[in-house]
Amino acid sequence: MNSRRVPNTTERASSTDPPVRPAAKAKAERGYQRIKDGKQSFEKAKAVELDPRMHCTEAFRLITGSCLRQIIANQPGMLTGHAEALHQFRIGLRRLRTAIKAFVEMTADPQREAIKAELKWVMKQVGPARDFDVFGADVLGLLEQGDDRHLAAARRSYREMRKQAYEMMRNSIRSGRFCEISRDLAEWIEAGPWTTDPALKEIRERKITEHAAEVLGFWRTRFRKKCRKLYDLSPKQRHSLRMRAKDLRYASEFFVSLFPRHLKRRKAALAALENLQDMLGALNDLTARKDIMPKEIHQSAHARRVITAQESEAGQLLDEADAACAKFGTVKAFWK
Repeated sequence: MNSRRVPNTTERASSTDPPVRPAAKAKAERGYQRIKDGKQSFEKAKAVELDPRMHCTEAFRLITGSCLRQIIANQPGMLTGHAEALHQFRIGLRRLRTAIKAFVEMTADPQREAIKAELKWVMKQVGPARDFDVFGADVLGLLEQGDDRHLAAARRSYREMRKQAYEMMRNSIRSGRFCEISRDLAEWIEAGPWTTDPALKEIRERKITEHAAEVLGFWRTRFRKKCRKLYDLSPKQRHSLRMRAKDLRYASEFFVSLFPRHLKRRKAALAALENLQDMLGALNDLTARKDIMPKEIHQSAHARRVITAQESEAGQLLDEADAACAKFGTVKAFWK
């Protein structure tokens, strides 16, 4: 997930400033850094330590446990309106979905598809709130010097729309449906039908190193093929490629402790994936923000200049994404 800078009231932008491209650094580096009761109000993912002697079942539970901890730890902050806590909550959800995908054969039971559908519902409920946070950082945060009446109206519209999106998020997370999802998910991980199905016994007892290498190898091959056609992809297809980059990055992070050798390869591969994810994320935001942009903002000449400058950088973002693809393609597998 690429991130953007949350508006900083000490910064100012003017029509004479050089164009500012869409932010494309890691989101975790940019959210609100609010301190609450002496502690940060958000929590990032913790490293997963796997033992090469583990079977797939134990590894899957450790990985999903890490994801669940990140989700749970960030709920209080996001419910109070903390943008970075919301972002980290969504990362936890995305990591969890990747974990299930990485063990798709082992967890093949009737409950899995229902679990996946409910996790997708949660993502849809919390997504708009994050979209407004990103828009506030990428666009409104650069327009603070402008004080014309159109910008003032745009800010009012934005605050109201963001308020509604956050209210939808809070209602969803506090709902009985979300509580049920959380309970069902925990029960499924620990004692779902997949845990006792005789047909899945062989893969449950498979060594995690063998499974991890197979998953990473297959995902890497598939991903590299898609990267070769980057310039031919539609915005929707680029977004799909970005999701695959996330899957490969998160899976690599899940399994990294199993393969301590080839440190340089690992760092290079993860850096390339993160860079690609950020560039494609910035491109996606240029498209997605059109659906949430207050109509009044187009009536401000200052705003139009900033937005036009950002959109003109799309070609460069695509070039940098292609370079990241090429870089990843040159890195040998760190799990071999």
